[in-house]
Amino acid sequence: PKPTQHIVGRNDVINSIVPILSDEEPGRVAILGAGGIGKTTVALAVLDDERVKAKFQDNRVFVNCDGVDTAGAILAEISSALQGHATGTQKELLATLDRLQGSKLLVLDNLESAWLTSEKRAVEGILGQLTSVSDLSLIITMRGAQRPVTITWSQPLLPQLQPLLVSDSKLMYLSISGGKDDESLDRLLEMLGGLPLAIELMANVGQNFSPSEMLAFYNKEKTSLLKLRREATRLESLEVSIEVSLKSPPIVDNPEALEMLGVLALLPKGYPIETLREVVPRLDDLNQAMRTLVQAALASRTGPSVLVVLAPIREYIRLKYP
Repeated sequence: PKPTQHIVGRNDVINSIVPILSDEEPGRVAILGAGGIGKTTVALAVLDDERVKAKFQDNRVFVNCDGVDTAGAILAEISSALQGHATGTQKELLATLDRLQGSKLLVLDNLESAWLTSEKRAVEGILGQLTSVSDLSLIITMRGAQRPVTITWSQPLLPQLQPLLVSDSKLMYLSISGGKDDESLDRLLEMLGGLPLAIELMANVGQNFSPSEMLAFYNKEKTSLLKLRREATRLESLEVSIEVSLKSPPIVDNPEALEMLGVLALLPKGYPIETLREVVPRLDDLNQAMRTLVQAALASRTGPSVLVVLAPIREYIRLKYP
């Protein structure tokens, strides 16, 4: 797939990944972050980087694992991405990859679909086996803040992707909408919290309306405004994207995490971690609930001490999980 034309605010991330892949040793990179934060966008931009194309040439393989929830299905998707060069067992697939001449780069996108299930160990086993393939560099993208532990990731570890700066948010919005900047745009972008998916979806609607009109629409319709069509996927609807995280096994298995999220949704500036008990006194295991939200990238820490939730997620939680 081709990278999006609206890549802004990610040059530093891309330029930290490319040297890892350019090294003589195979690179192992995990791109982590919240849903809609731009993990796939970064991975595609890296694949399309001239330095990466020069080294890996036609041996750049992108595998979409969205909705692929078993280890066996991941192997099948890799085989399909190799355009029929590999079939059969895991051993045969690894042997086919090993026979490819030159340096190879494999991207497993949205790997959390299988990793956050009972198939976790089997998925990690596949990752471990892939690292045995000669000259194979590996990139995975995963919703959340945890890397699989069965392989040694290249140093320095890539930090979790952060929301866009206001200046980059504005650049992205205007490049998609083709509109003009005005004072309403700053207020509108503040409500979107620097989340690229939210900005992209808002700007798509904003192609025909001014920022002040879009602000009025959003104040009335909230996150339901941010979708491309009625039956949208998680790449076309902010609400669908958020629900994917809320329905992930770690959140489903820990109802107290959702209860904590509901409280944090009422606190735009977040809340000090040390005194969280003051606002969620009923939780039996407060620390586990907090860790679950951070690991699912539904909440993050600003500095070492404050737990905060992105503005669009807060808006959705207040509406759907009051």
